[in-house]
Amino acid sequence: MLSKNDKQIRPIAFIYLIVFVVSTVWDLGHGMLLSQWQPVLLHNRLDFTLQFILLTGAGKEVIQSQSFRIILDVINILLPFALTFSVIRRRRIQPALAMLTSFFALFYFMLICATAHYSMETYIAFVLLPLLFLYRKTVHFFLVFNCLRIIFILFFFSSGLYKVLFGALFNTEQFSAILIQQHSSMLTGIGTSAYKSFIEFWVHNPMASWFIYVGATFIELSFLVGLITKKFDRFLGIFLCCFLLFDYVFMGITYIPWFAFTALFFYSKSVNLSGQKICY
Repeated sequence: MLSKNDKQIRPIAFIYLIVFVVSTVWDLGHGMLLSQWQPVLLHNRLDFTLQFILLTGAGKEVIQSQSFRIILDVINILLPFALTFSVIRRRRIQPALAMLTSFFALFYFMLICATAHYSMETYIAFVLLPLLFLYRKTVHFFLVFNCLRIIFILFFFSSGLYKVLFGALFNTEQFSAILIQQHSSMLTGIGTSAYKSFIEFWVHNPMASWFIYVGATFIELSFLVGLITKKFDRFLGIFLCCFLLFDYVFMGITYIPWFAFTALFFYSKSVNLSGQKICY
């Protein structure tokens, strides 16, 4: 029979692994793994973590060695499987694997973003979620789980708050302009497609696109309620899924790794210390 700790942790470990597999298959199909291209430049920026990684010489090796890129891809793929297996089988190596998986994900995806025009924000879930499995005791898992939940809420809510404080929400042409900037190469290119016509409709109808923008901002701001109560967490999980689909349909941005964050909301009431569901 599964212990209370197993019943809380295992479903979240499975969600993490499933999302990772889907994301990796997507990246593989779109040529986004390190070994699938030949980088020639590193996009340096004012980032302490990136500077530290580059000081190790990893950036130079990524550019020069295909074998090194393949090794990094293989390790990045294997670690989440090893971590999930250790969680399911309750291996003593679980905390060490959790720390290694988190730090390697930071290292790997920082290099990905330094060699291509990708944002580290996309992959942050694969850096943070392994930290859930740092501890095997229920009390420690409970604390880490809720810390990550609060961090995500503040991060997501701040994005909506930014739109309000800087007036973007009140500009009825804001989203139309964003779509033009995001899809400029497609909109100015030769040829037609169903997706191009779809985007052109929202560009030419700024008031309609503004309502979409308001709806997306409402979703971001609604996460504030998560700091007060967990009663609506399942709705917040559904809102997050809708937001990520919205980003893909309108912006062409794939935040597949972020679907793993939904576990912080769909399972928030079942993760507790007493074995009873906690209502706030």
